[in-house]
Amino acid sequence: MDWSSILLYHINPHDYPVFLQCERSTEQPGAILMESRAMQGIRCTVPVGYLLSILYFYGYHRPRLPFADRPLSKLHHYFYPSAGYSTPVGILLGLAYACYYDGYVACSEESVARKIKHERTRAVIAWRQHMQKQREEEEATRKRRSWWRILAFSKAAAAPYATSYEDFLDSNGILSVGRQTAEVQDPSFYQLYSKHQVDALVSAAMKLRQSPEEQRWLLTAGRLGGYGIMGMLLTWNSGGMCFRSFMGLGLGVTSGALISGTNLDS
Repeated sequence: MDWSSILLYHINPHDYPVFLQCERSTEQPGAILMESRAMQGIRCTVPVGYLLSILYFYGYHRPRLPFADRPLSKLHHYFYPSAGYSTPVGILLGLAYACYYDGYVACSEESVARKIKHERTRAVIAWRQHMQKQREEEEATRKRRSWWRILAFSKAAAAPYATSYEDFLDSNGILSVGRQTAEVQDPSFYQLYSKHQVDALVSAAMKLRQSPEEQRWLLTAGRLGGYGIMGMLLTWNSGGMCFRSFMGLGLGVTSGALISGTNLDS
């Protein structure tokens, strides 16, 4: 299986109606994963770039300057531009991770089969525990009731036993995603990849889109990243437009990650 092609896969919208109802959903669920990984890459590399710029300034650059020139050398001349280098590195690393892990490892036939088995096992265990708890509650209730109401109560309580382990499946899991429609309308969509592989891709995208924490930090980081780009383009007078845009994006995403991490945007 190609590392990246499944991330660019265009799903059949009729097979995943619930997924397309999610906020900011798209018919290319791989784009959601790549967006998240790219932002995570920026979140990881830009702070490292900032730290290295501080170490470089105080550990190498400033000590080598004459004492008369040291007041003229400012930390922010190295601190903010470091994001212009580390931001594209973070984006590339995030996309590479998405292609390898989300596209190649997580959506491989073997990995999908293991996940399906794990989901089904967890659902069966939860279902058995639920049924055992119901039986215990029924038994305790029978002991408290008079003998002439036991029969009527037994008939009334028989309905819950009709539940299946499918009721305990993860709503965003592969099995649940695959059951969003009763049958596949167009099999031609699954010539290159199996239905289960596409289900795994959509499942991963649904988990991101329906995670309040993930959506909160992505929205905050995206908004501040846009402000940072505009701010650097208007206030920074050195470097090209792309370089200054990366500076602002890295600063905004890092600030957004810090704000979301401390729940200031909740």
